[in-house]
Amino acid sequence: MKRPIVLCAVCCSVMSVCGTFFGINAFLIAAVLCFISGIACMFKFRETAIVPVLVVLLTVNMLLNTNVKIKNVAAVNAQDSYINGIVTDVDFYGSNVYYTINVKESEKPELQGIKVCLSSSASAADIGDTISCNAVIYNVTDRRTQYYSNGVFAVGRITETNAVTSGKGITKTVYNVQKAITDKLFSNMSPQSAATVNALLCGNREYQTKEFSQAVRKSGVSHVMVVSGMHMSILCGGVYFLLEKIKTGRNLRSIIMLLVIAAFMTLCGFTPSVIRAGITYLIMISGNLLLRRSDGLASLCCAVTLITLVNPLITGNVGYLLSVSATFGLIVLYPLLEARVKIRNKFVREFTKTVLTAFSALVTTALISLIFFGSITPIAIVTNVCISYAVTGALIFAAVGTAMYFLPFGEFLCKIPYTIADIAAKYCNAVINFFGSV
Repeated sequence: MKRPIVLCAVCCSVMSVCGTFFGINAFLIAAVLCFISGIACMFKFRETAIVPVLVVLLTVNMLLNTNVKIKNVAAVNAQDSYINGIVTDVDFYGSNVYYTINVKESEKPELQGIKVCLSSSASAADIGDTISCNAVIYNVTDRRTQYYSNGVFAVGRITETNAVTSGKGITKTVYNVQKAITDKLFSNMSPQSAATVNALLCGNREYQTKEFSQAVRKSGVSHVMVVSGMHMSILCGGVYFLLEKIKTGRNLRSIIMLLVIAAFMTLCGFTPSVIRAGITYLIMISGNLLLRRSDGLASLCCAVTLITLVNPLITGNVGYLLSVSATFGLIVLYPLLEARVKIRNKFVREFTKTVLTAFSALVTTALISLIFFGSITPIAIVTNVCISYAVTGALIFAAVGTAMYFLPFGEFLCKIPYTIADIAAKYCNAVINFFGSV
């Protein structure tokens, strides 16, 4: 078996989908079938096939443990509880604030060590802060797959906030960096452009209007607004180009790239799509560092396997699914189509490749779009072609402007790249709004 990691990714994904959408019984059936497939492969491929078998067993163990946690939490439904934990996310809907809290202490042992999403009528804490409160805990009923895929196993309502302590850990540090970048963007760009660039650079979409979010979905560019492999490749390509120009050695260049990817993953809050893209690139660059040939499909499958082992319900996250399926299309389908392009004119050839890139992503994300959004948007090809270079420009110049801001006289130097990013973002917004209204 030349690529056992591919079978690992397939088995993990099948079991995750069954466990997430069809329940524990369907998952167990899928696990048995995957295990039998692994055993069958062992008779033919011997020792290499033992890896998928072990992965299947590990996935079964993780999902069963997760299912036990969910059942334990169900026992405290509609009960009051003391909660003490770290705020990992804050969302605003209407007049309510929703805190995602990683519970450290609770009078209910079932809640310790899990994440809960608690609503409140007052904003009292920021990301990274430690909050102590009393809350009524409920089982997750609405948007269950979305909550479970993010590791949230209970919801509730805060009845009394006892204390809020300002955080000092990595979560708070990352939040402060994100806030500083957001402030720089909004002070140097128009509000709509800053909201778009903030989503591209930090994965933060809370400043986008509801109407624009709908236009993004209708125009078929949801994967563009989810920080994933495309954004990672743009930033990595820019950093790699700069490192080559200053003639750094291969090992030093690879180490710097690894640090850049890790920093970008941290900045974006380790969302599922970012983790998938980050792990894929970390594996590929590590291969270059160790003088091993990079394999895009193997790196993608390795990332999928690792993520599913850690979070067996991850397939309930639409951003993760769009990221994986679009990347699969670019790795597998795009090279097949590109090989058939025999055009000598450079401009026409590059334009054709851009169209094929958008088409490959559309084909492999079509099923995900149909299931989660109820429709497939063929116009997405046109939209993606129209904004692809503008997105690249907005992302690169916004990153350059943000980096320059912290240099001597950076407050003045950053205005040029920020202005270019602003123009590119305005163009992207106009295209998305136009095709979103068609």
